[in-house]
Amino acid sequence: FDKLQKDRSGFIYAGKPGPGYETYGPSANIQIVDKFMDLGNIKFALEEFRRKLRPELQDKIMIALKVDGETNTGLVSDIKQELREQNLLKLIYITTPGNALETY
Repeated sequence: FDKLQKDRSGFIYAGKPGPGYETYGPSANIQIVDKFMDLGNIKFALEEFRRKLRPELQDKIMIALKVDGETNTGLVSDIKQELREQNLLKLIYITTPGNALETY
């Protein structure tokens, strides 16, 4: 990312909490920036993120979505539906480097 892209990018992580975050439970959670939340709060978090941007960037937001490999696809679909409802259609998927042939 260049500086402009970083300024207008929001990050969403969906998955099981990692080491040090066990207090959030063993099941998949949603984290936007540095806050854990349930699906019902995504809309408000995204609206807050948008409001904090400079006016010329508010319609040019890119969302980077990182999902743990064990996360239910239904949760990912729900997140994507929330993004569509907010008209946040520029989506970047963050993956872990590896060899796809070794995972099967």
